[in-house]
Amino acid sequence: MDTIKYLEMNELLNVLAQARKKSVRDHAVALFAFRFGLRASELSTLKLEDVQGGYCDVQRLKGSEHTRQAITSDSNPLLDVKAVLAEYLKTRQDSGSMFLFTSRLGSGMTRRAIYNVFEDAAFRAGIEAGRRNIHICKHSLAVNLRKRGVPVDIVQRALGHARPETTIKFYYHTSQDETTTAIQNAFATA
Repeated sequence: MDTIKYLEMNELLNVLAQARKKSVRDHAVALFAFRFGLRASELSTLKLEDVQGGYCDVQRLKGSEHTRQAITSDSNPLLDVKAVLAEYLKTRQDSGSMFLFTSRLGSGMTRRAIYNVFEDAAFRAGIEAGRRNIHICKHSLAVNLRKRGVPVDIVQRALGHARPETTIKFYYHTSQDETTTAIQNAFATA
């Protein structure tokens, strides 16, 4: 994992908390980036109709697959996509925009504005400069799922990868520390 930068869950929760302090919209942007592994471009083009009926329906970019994932609840309010989305939609001004995430002016947020939302929250959460890019949410989803033993095919679908080889190439290799810990744990009861 030396080449892929990601956030541990505690770091991600700190970023989400900082985004939440700023606004419900900022929290929703960061949470959707993480929970659905979305790129900034995908977030900026997400429409209201794409989150109807309890699902987040995304035509992914860069040759990735179309995904349709459930918008779920979570016992941790920072990760509760269903509640955060409902709250955001209540506070979202009806400017007539078809886009889910809107700017102060009522138009859809630009890719750069989405980057800025995440970068600001990550900065306030104490994340160093090299890990403040919103794309780290996609990496963080994959790595945190892998570390929790989620099979590669599930991670592949969560990220919208067209081929399992892509998921394996980027997320399914282990560090020396992980290898050492696994070996120690395997023989701990011997």
